[in-house]
Amino acid sequence: MEHKYGQDVVSWTWMISGPAKCGFVEEAVLKFMYMDVEPNYATLVIVMSACFSLGAFKFERGFCEEAARLFQQMVQGGEAEPNEATIVNISSACSSIGALSLGQWIHPYYGKRWEEYFLS
Repeated sequence: MEHKYGQDVVSWTWMISGPAKCGFVEEAVLKFMYMDVEPNYATLVIVMSACFSLGAFKFERGFCEEAARLFQQMVQGGEAEPNEATIVNISSACSSIGALSLGQWIHPYYGKRWEEYFLS
């Protein structure tokens, strides 16, 4: 992979989204790992979605772990608040890889979303 300096987060996100949308998830994740800038919300969502799109047959290859790591990075970094789709997908990933501690860590987001939905 050719590394070019001076690329911003928008150009990196664009370079990651192309392979991700075409089903080349491994390439998208590798590009994400080689980013030399801080990812933004869009970058994280694209990579997480690509990981989730692989389905259960790819879980043993480590993409669920990568998606879970990205989710934690996104939330702990304060970059974004997860929406309902993200919470459902990360919960599915936790279940598939047996990540009980991560499932417990995201549980408060369910309560928060439930309250927002019914109290607003």
